[in-house]
Amino acid sequence: MNLNKRDFFINLVLLLLIILLLIQAGFLWISFSMPNKVEDLVFKSEDASMDVFMPSMLVVNLGYREHYVLRNFKDYWKLYSSDISEILENASSENLIMIDEKTYLNLQNKKSLVFKFSSPISASILINLIGENKKDNNINLSINSIYISDDNDVYLCASNNFYKLLGLKTNLKMNRLIDNAKNLGTRYINFFERYGIYKDTLIPDSDFIKTQKIYYNIATDALTDDIRNNLAVRYLQTDLDYIKEIKQSEKTSYIYENKYISFNKNGIVEYSNEEEFNVTDRNLYTSIITALEFLSRNSGMTSNVYLDSTNPIEYKGSLGYKFFFNLRESGKNLVLNSKDNSFIEMDVFSNHVKFYREYYFKRADDPSYNELRVKVLDIKTIIDRNLKIFPQEKTEDILNLLNNLSIVYINESTTDSSKLKLAYELLINGKKYYFDISLGKLILIR
Repeated sequence: MNLNKRDFFINLVLLLLIILLLIQAGFLWISFSMPNKVEDLVFKSEDASMDVFMPSMLVVNLGYREHYVLRNFKDYWKLYSSDISEILENASSENLIMIDEKTYLNLQNKKSLVFKFSSPISASILINLIGENKKDNNINLSINSIYISDDNDVYLCASNNFYKLLGLKTNLKMNRLIDNAKNLGTRYINFFERYGIYKDTLIPDSDFIKTQKIYYNIATDALTDDIRNNLAVRYLQTDLDYIKEIKQSEKTSYIYENKYISFNKNGIVEYSNEEEFNVTDRNLYTSIITALEFLSRNSGMTSNVYLDSTNPIEYKGSLGYKFFFNLRESGKNLVLNSKDNSFIEMDVFSNHVKFYREYYFKRADDPSYNELRVKVLDIKTIIDRNLKIFPQEKTEDILNLLNNLSIVYINESTTDSSKLKLAYELLINGKKYYFDISLGKLILIR
């Protein structure tokens, strides 16, 4: 009897192992098979926009000189975004009251949350991108940050002005986040606490910050014929049998009718659609959704991508937008050290994507995580050392003119495997200056 029971359990274990191996084999087949035909992919604009338009940082304020910056907070953004969208939907010129920057900075001394965006975003676009339903609102503001107090009052920083929303409160439950802020975030202080300047700008409250060695490689070199074929099918939206392939020394191109996609050895992927189109109304929301769907379907990149800037464009009488997307690495913005301003550039005319260009760079696999402590120079010291590159003659004048200050990653090269370095990004009068965070040397002016 005991032997029969033992045999039964042995056979059961073997059966379960066989089933597990079959399941794993199925997953491997799903992951690596390269279909030669167009597949219907389900696109959810809400998921893509939640990633692409997620703020660049979440600041948890606990009090004077106690501001904790979180870079990886996607779960909190998902939890709070619907409530924030509803508040913005009900905002209007009647319930907005302007306050000065000093008053706004004093609010940072109270327990609160601040969602800060990489670049200003239209309130109406934000509502539609993060809300559950397509809505409109009555304010014409480009939002830089959203402040929510621990008693759920709402303030906005928009176009370098500050506003309080009267009669509107959120229902956010933030006690646990506030209680754990010291463990979750990195401590920062603002300009007033360091320099006595009333400016909504944060800097690290430490001479060192934690990071790791990160390398990015040109990924087009690693593309096999099968992978390129699969990407061509996706971009050109037709079966491989109808696609013409042209191989040259520096690139491989695929052509179908009026569309082509090329993979260059220098890491650049380019797509163009020369089909005739006519778009007489410039529609930002529709163009953004089209861009997100194109990104999601073809490159699969939305989780670490953010919209950096937008320019209206015109082509043969049609009206559209040029979008500049950049990447995030470990929660920080990644800046492309190149004549091009972005990793991804796209020309979109409502439902039509005319042009797409991407620097096809991927993070190098590193199974070991080696934490580093990097020295951080004070921004005042860096400006002192580089005064000759600024039109202003005094460091204090430059600090007062500073529109924004961020810590970003920047790549050393676009022609080879490149190590990322930490840099200060200073925005002054529309011009961006990048300095090595440890050495204070100028890297790039844009």
